[in-house]
Amino acid sequence: MRTASTLVRLSFAALATPWVAPLPAQLPNSGQHLVAANWDGRLHVVDAQDGSHELLASAGMGQNCLARDPAERLWSTARLPNGTAFSFHLALIDPVARSSALMFPSLDLRGLARAPGGLYGIETQPSGLTSRLWHIDTQTGQHTLRGPVGLTAIQSLAVVGNTLYGWHWVQGLVVLDPNTGAAADPFPATANNVLLQWLCETPGGGLLGGTSTGLYDVDLGTGGLTLRTALVPPLDLRGAEFAAFALPFGRGCEITSGPITLGALGVLQAGRTVTLLSSNHLPNSLRALAVGFSREQFRGQSLPAPIDALIGTPGCSLHVSPDLTQFYGASGFPTSVMALPLPLIAGLGEVYVQVFDFGQPFGRGAASNGLWLHLR
Repeated sequence: MRTASTLVRLSFAALATPWVAPLPAQLPNSGQHLVAANWDGRLHVVDAQDGSHELLASAGMGQNCLARDPAERLWSTARLPNGTAFSFHLALIDPVARSSALMFPSLDLRGLARAPGGLYGIETQPSGLTSRLWHIDTQTGQHTLRGPVGLTAIQSLAVVGNTLYGWHWVQGLVVLDPNTGAAADPFPATANNVLLQWLCETPGGGLLGGTSTGLYDVDLGTGGLTLRTALVPPLDLRGAEFAAFALPFGRGCEITSGPITLGALGVLQAGRTVTLLSSNHLPNSLRALAVGFSREQFRGQSLPAPIDALIGTPGCSLHVSPDLTQFYGASGFPTSVMALPLPLIAGLGEVYVQVFDFGQPFGRGAASNGLWLHLR
């Protein structure tokens, strides 16, 4: 049945004309980028190698942590004014749809970490009182107290393997008992004066932490820190995870109803199908999708590159390398919904997509923004 948009199922194998290129020898690395939560309510994509970052979305004020539950969903916190005080909530973060939703009332949590059936949370207590460990059921929102930690000001949590780690502002790396909350310092001889605001497990099973100015590798054998990279420019990040995301970049060219906008929904994982959503198409236009492996260059030409002569509208740019393309027919609707299967290609970490309109008659078209699909 036809509705206000047309659902098009695209085959990756059919993406072959008019531009064709072999897969690059070096595919983009999926283990390099973090989704990070800023205290001011913004979400960022952070390059874990060089500390550069881009704005992903705006969420809610008071994001004090970030963690993934066993169902691969990302969670953070939110703090809302409530008279002369604040109310605290758990928020579900979708870095593909670039959205945040308040889900459950909560506590003043300073750290979250993956737990069986949900998350562990560390509660900030008033000055002088010990932090407390909670288990949170992310299906129901139920908070169950596991117990006092025995230390004040635990700043963050992370699970590596089966071990629950926390970061204390004086003692540094500590290990928490997930059943009682009790903390132990396995490295009392290691002094740390770096206040890590967050911890997360790396794809290789290590531990990464961060301050507002840098990213640090945490040695699980000694508790010591090694600066990996500066955070450029600094950000007040409170939580980060290696996670999938869909990040728009560049801008579509202007047409009567505004530029074509392209976004995504779904799970970004090899072997799964992601839904691409685009709007503001020209009526009765022939449409095309380009899938590429770079947003920096195509066949020796730097991107973005002007394509006014091809599109027929001033100010249009090619934002992605059109390594694979597919035309998917004319439509009278201003929106398109495309189901794009992500192939099981070893080492495939991310792809870049862009959609184009070729007007009827030819000579007037449009192009969307680029969209970076970073797989998990």
